[in-house]
Amino acid sequence: MTARVLGWDFPPNRVNDLERGLLATAKELGVPDTPDAIINWLSNISWNAKELDILSTHLTIGETYFFREKPGLDVFQKQVIPEIIKERRGKDQYLRIWCAGCCTGEEPYTLAIILKEMIPDINNWKITILATDINRNFLKKAQSGVYGQWSFRETSQDIKSKYFTMAAGRNWEINQEIKKMITFSLLNLADDLYPSALTNTQNHDVVFCRNVLMYFTPEQIKLVAKRFNQSLVENGCLITSVVELNDHYFSDFATCSFGEGIYYRKSGRRTEVGNSDPLTKLVSKSRSAKTASPRSKTKPVATLPARLATIPIDAALSKKPLLGTLELKKLFEKGQYHQCVGHCQLLLSNTPSDVEVLNILVKSYANMGNLAEAKRWGEILLSMDGAKADSYYLLATVLMEENMPAKAESLLKRGLYLNPHHLLSHFLMGSIATRENKSKIAAKHFQNVIELLSSFHENDIVPGSEGLTAGRIKEIVASLHSL
Repeated sequence: MTARVLGWDFPPNRVNDLERGLLATAKELGVPDTPDAIINWLSNISWNAKELDILSTHLTIGETYFFREKPGLDVFQKQVIPEIIKERRGKDQYLRIWCAGCCTGEEPYTLAIILKEMIPDINNWKITILATDINRNFLKKAQSGVYGQWSFRETSQDIKSKYFTMAAGRNWEINQEIKKMITFSLLNLADDLYPSALTNTQNHDVVFCRNVLMYFTPEQIKLVAKRFNQSLVENGCLITSVVELNDHYFSDFATCSFGEGIYYRKSGRRTEVGNSDPLTKLVSKSRSAKTASPRSKTKPVATLPARLATIPIDAALSKKPLLGTLELKKLFEKGQYHQCVGHCQLLLSNTPSDVEVLNILVKSYANMGNLAEAKRWGEILLSMDGAKADSYYLLATVLMEENMPAKAESLLKRGLYLNPHHLLSHFLMGSIATRENKSKIAAKHFQNVIELLSSFHENDIVPGSEGLTAGRIKEIVASLHSL
């Protein structure tokens, strides 16, 4: 049961922990503590958000501290981050980090402090540190930023004095300049809500997941490792704890070492978008004039690039009948993105203004990690007469992958002008506002999401949401809105 819902593994030596956790959860939910009552409860429970919160509170271990496990931090501070700084300095200076299973927040705050110490011109960098956990109580403590003395057992007095101030009850509170660098969010690693623009879990440079996977089943570790791989940019790094190092589970990664630390690096054929300035290919001057106002009534004629194929098309492909849109969508749903690109290019060579095909092409490039091409074709898509709010939302998600929330927000506003009831645009606007601590704006957009979801049943898939049900989107909104 816990393996299916949470991914956790309770071998024979931990059965007593599982029993205590389930009994405590049942008691808090008002279930009688008789064996028959508990068995009946476990057989019929559907595990909504409240029940998962209670269960995770009783089964997770909240023991952590600042600057924990030096070898992994050395990899981060002395190897991974210097590489990224050298590559991106003077270009598009951005950095995306995800702490998965962040517990009460000591780890993401540690990483923020390290970056603050490392990068003298940090204010000139766009830095995103996402911190997620399944335990809502842990996240609330993390967001408060208040810690007792035991959390500082590996922290130097200089760092403590520099980045913390005394709080009530002999506690210490982290400074606002560090606190504002972190975005905390509820996420179950056993779920399938990543990588996704909706959860901001895509195209990260570094994923930290330490002392979490050790509690998962072997099958779940493999699934999570695969999703982490998809959540990283090419050459992005996964840093686990020493006890979780196991090449069998992380076969999609290259194993690397630095000093006393071992970490995993993503390698493959995905295009790395960080090697060139992603702003240079956005909007030409003529297109900028067209998009200056959503009230513009005229559109220039779209010009498709002379060379359609940026990925070689199998010669046999051009001899086959052209696919219809429905067949193309099925190909996309199967994850066959390279084939999608080839078929889309063939179709566009005959009908260059097909908005549906362009949508699929943009999403295929984005899912392959080729954000430069996704952006280029997304701009072409927006120049078409048939472009709708969906198209603006699609390109906004691509820009969010490159940590360009301001540009994404501008596109979403234009899309909402065309369709004020576009649910996912309101959702992403709310997420952006949450990241920027604009609580009133976030609340307005999230309220629109909830109202628009009222026409869906809980298990209905919301169109364009990467398979999310209305119920799951409500849970995500609730988690973002409550933290």
